[in-house]
Amino acid sequence: MLACFVSLHAQPTPAQFVQEALRYNTSAHSQETVKVSASAYRTRDGMLLIKQGLNSSSLAFGVYDETNVAVSGWATLNLQIGDSIKSAEADFLEERFFALGYLEGFLTCQRIFEYYQNFYQSSFDGAPSAELDSFMRENLAWVKQMSLENKATSDYWAATYNLLRQFEGLVGGYNAAIAKSKAHHFSSKKPSSSQETPLPVCRGAPLTEMQFFYLNADGDLFDLVTKFGQPSRTSTFNRSTGANGTNQKLLRPTQLRYSRHTDSLRKSENASSNEAAIHPTLRCSSLIRITEDDVLFSHATWDTYATMAPRIYKTYQVGLLRDGGFIKHAVTFSSSPGFLASIDDWYIIKYSSDLVVIETTNDVYDHSIYDALTPKSVLCWLRSVVANQLATTAKEWTSLFSRHASGTYTNQWMIIDLNVFSHRSGPASPTTSLFWVLEEMPGLIVAQDQTEHLKKHGYWASYNVPFFNRIYEYSGTAQMFQKFGDEYSHENCPRARMFRELWKNASSLTGMQRAINYNKWQTDPLSLGQAKNAIAARYDLDVASPEAVGALDGKVGSFKSVKGDVDHLDTKLGTTYARVGATHDDQPIFCWKDPFLATPHIGHPSCFNFSWQALSPQELLNV
Repeated sequence: MLACFVSLHAQPTPAQFVQEALRYNTSAHSQETVKVSASAYRTRDGMLLIKQGLNSSSLAFGVYDETNVAVSGWATLNLQIGDSIKSAEADFLEERFFALGYLEGFLTCQRIFEYYQNFYQSSFDGAPSAELDSFMRENLAWVKQMSLENKATSDYWAATYNLLRQFEGLVGGYNAAIAKSKAHHFSSKKPSSSQETPLPVCRGAPLTEMQFFYLNADGDLFDLVTKFGQPSRTSTFNRSTGANGTNQKLLRPTQLRYSRHTDSLRKSENASSNEAAIHPTLRCSSLIRITEDDVLFSHATWDTYATMAPRIYKTYQVGLLRDGGFIKHAVTFSSSPGFLASIDDWYIIKYSSDLVVIETTNDVYDHSIYDALTPKSVLCWLRSVVANQLATTAKEWTSLFSRHASGTYTNQWMIIDLNVFSHRSGPASPTTSLFWVLEEMPGLIVAQDQTEHLKKHGYWASYNVPFFNRIYEYSGTAQMFQKFGDEYSHENCPRARMFRELWKNASSLTGMQRAINYNKWQTDPLSLGQAKNAIAARYDLDVASPEAVGALDGKVGSFKSVKGDVDHLDTKLGTTYARVGATHDDQPIFCWKDPFLATPHIGHPSCFNFSWQALSPQELLNV
């Protein structure tokens, strides 16, 4: 057991953390460009040692690279476990998963510190409610206990346990970087390349395990905060004493992320049918297109612009225990600092399967179904990663994901099995198993093979309205449709109608890029004169009440790009084409200025004028 499991720091009080945050509260990128390769070793006294350079004999090694942030807005992180990738011994895997998380926490510490501030300040006004905090603590304790007790006999719980080890390592590595003079050893070795920088220095404040757990539960919290509520707005957590003795207030958006969800529901419940429907917080658009020789897929994340940066495209290459044997597993995914899951979500899986996993979020309008929530469950972010690791087919993914379901982060999941497409025998096949869809609500999951639907229509579009009738009724969306009309219709909401017009021209990567970042609200009658009614929403362009909310990225891939048949890109891990920022294809570039400066944006660039870039992670070392 690594000594780093022991807490290295006294836990900071809210006031201490906020005061530290204020010191670095800037809208400019906080550090010079970073590119660093490093490896993690265990010392004789049980500590972890981080050295410059890649070594396959280490516990874990990897590269963190910000050199292309100026192009696409994406940093990249590529991590791989060491020589035990060939070993099926569970104890060695557990140790290396911890080291993998530790290395990530250490290398990306500064960005985690920045992103956490943006996440928390835009989500909570004060400490979380006592009811929510009790749920979160009980949930983490239950998952830890279940995985510890069952890991020896269950692949599911073994994978969950290793993920929790990676999570604990993430916390330890971050805090070690904060307090490196006391808790960390440094190599004096010079950078291995003139393009690399020394091991990064992290200026910030410690974060507790629970703070990291809240961060990783970002998506789950949309439902949990709705159930348990926000703390009182009179909390003093958002204030700190400045150097001159005056009270300083942290930046706050005009409306908190989770409160925006619940406030909208409350207003819509009380509104008459003649009043304009107030759509709650939406998350994401997605389009999947099938042709005779390719399957293309795309996704745009919707959220507060506070979370638009920093962004990291991550790759993990690890070993797994599955069905009594040992397998190699690689996953590449869009993510943010401090996340071990995507949360967008966007995953490309290699070696252990050929699955692509994407989601958009459906809302809960009938709050009575939240009675089904229990802390004795596995949150969505954990289940998605475990399903990614263990599933070999799209159907199996839905089965694994459904185990111990929390009913939180109520998404529509789309799973594409590229292995099925690679074995097609002609335009008429495959007829099954290529494409599965799952939708989750508290107490209910529906999953079905939708290959035939995809083939029949030529595309699948996803836009925050449930597809399955049971989910549509159960969630309360049907009642919202009766009250407010087509905005809540799966067939006739603005994005459904737009996708019916756009999909035919999305038969190439370039065409898919245009489709997923589409917003011509001034001229497209389907937008109904509103910038939010687009595939890539721009709430900031709303004339009456602009908000720093909307689509904050674009991601595109295909069967060919994953298999390496596009642009002669030689990668075993697949290529995603992506960019960060609100769409500016037909709209102005988003810049931080009035009236949006109250939205937290620490570590952000001033403007998001980024271009599409091929993100093609490579195997670092052959182990």
